[in-house]
Amino acid sequence: MTTFQPLADAEDLHSLLWHRTLMGGQGKAEVVTTHRLDAVVALEHIERLMPKLAQSGGQLFRTVSETPGAWRVSSSPLGRSLMTRLFCTDRKLPSRFPKHELHPYLKLYFYLVCLGQVGSELISMKLDENMPLEAAQYVESQLNAFVDAVRRHCNSKAFRKAVKAFHHAARRTERNVQNYVCALFEARSRMLVIRIDLTYKHDLEAEHDTSDAIGFETVYADKGQILKYLSKKYGKALLGYVWKIEFGWLKGFHNHVLLFLDAKLHMNDILIAKGIGEYWTGEVTGGQGLYFNCNAEKEKYEHCGIGEVKYHDVDALCGLQIAVRYMCKSDYLVRGVLPRGARAMTKGGMPKHKGEKRGPKRQHELHWPDWKSLTLDPLGEWHRKPRANRGFLTRMGSGR
Repeated sequence: MTTFQPLADAEDLHSLLWHRTLMGGQGKAEVVTTHRLDAVVALEHIERLMPKLAQSGGQLFRTVSETPGAWRVSSSPLGRSLMTRLFCTDRKLPSRFPKHELHPYLKLYFYLVCLGQVGSELISMKLDENMPLEAAQYVESQLNAFVDAVRRHCNSKAFRKAVKAFHHAARRTERNVQNYVCALFEARSRMLVIRIDLTYKHDLEAEHDTSDAIGFETVYADKGQILKYLSKKYGKALLGYVWKIEFGWLKGFHNHVLLFLDAKLHMNDILIAKGIGEYWTGEVTGGQGLYFNCNAEKEKYEHCGIGEVKYHDVDALCGLQIAVRYMCKSDYLVRGVLPRGARAMTKGGMPKHKGEKRGPKRQHELHWPDWKSLTLDPLGEWHRKPRANRGFLTRMGSGR
C-alpha cells in the first residue's frame, strides 16, 4: 500500500502562506503545525508540475544501458520530478478536501493516476534500477504515455476553458475591488491601510476536518461583530474595508482583512492592528482566535502597501495592489465551497463625492497599477514587473 512520504524541505515549508507566527490571546506568539502540512505541500508540487509537463516537448524518459545486459530508465530533470510525485502520491488525497473544488490541474492529475489507466501502475516503480530490457521499455513507454496524456488534456480547448472559468470570478471581483480602492484614493489623498488576518485556534490545532466545528454562520456573525466594533470605535475615520472569507483544510475558516482609515486622524497602524487582533481573540472568539498583524512586519514586504499610503506613491500603490490581488485571486490550489448565496468577498460602500473641493488642486495624478504591472509566480505570489514592462491606470482625483 502506497503512502505519502512526508516532505521536510525548509523551502517548501516556507512557501506556504499560512506558515507564520500568529498571535494568541495574551499576546503570546505561537506557530501551529500539524501533519496535514504534507498534504498541502503535495498539492502545491503537483500544481506547479502539471503546466511544466503540458509545455514540455519530446520524450522525458528513455531506456539506456551502461553495462551489457543491464538496462535502466533514464529521465530528464522534469521527468525525475514527475517520478518523484508519482512515487509519493496518496490516492486518497482528494477525499481529504470534501468542501473544496480542486484546481483543474489537480483534477486531471488524480484522474490519470487514480481513475485512468495511464500511470496507475507506475507509482511503486523506481528509476535508476537495473532491470530486463522488456521491463525497462515498459516503464519508459508508460511514463511517456502519462506525459503525453497530460499534454493532450492540458492543451485541449475544454481544459483551457475550465482553467479560465476557475479564475473568472476572482478576476471580476478584483476589478470591482480595484475600482473601490481607486475611488477611496480619489476622495482622500492619503490613508492609513491596515492588513490583518483573523483565524480560529481550534481549526489550526485539530488533526482532522474541522469544518463542522466552526460553521459559516459563526464566521459571518463574528465578521459582523468586528465591523460593528470598528464602526463604533473609529466612526467616520473608517473610510472603507475589504474582507475575504476563505476555507482552508489547514486553517478551516479564516479571514483576510484590509481596512482604510483617515490618516489625518490616526497614525499608529501597528497598534491599531494589534488592538483589532486582541479584540478578535478576546471578545469575539472568547480566547479561541488567532491573528496575524501584517503592519508589524512591513519591512518584510518588497513593495509595502500598508501603513500610510499616499495617492502619488507609486511603489506603495503597487504594494497595495499586490495585497488586493492576493485577496481576490481564486483560492490557491483548492477553492472552498460556501453555502448557496454566501459571499466570500465583501467591501464597504463607495465613497460619496461631494463635488469640487476648495483649495489647491492635486499636484500629482493617481497612478493605480494596472494588472499588467504585476506577475504571478508559481507559488501564487504577485510581484511587480521590471520597469520597462509596467503599466498604470492613471486617474485624476479631485479630493486631497
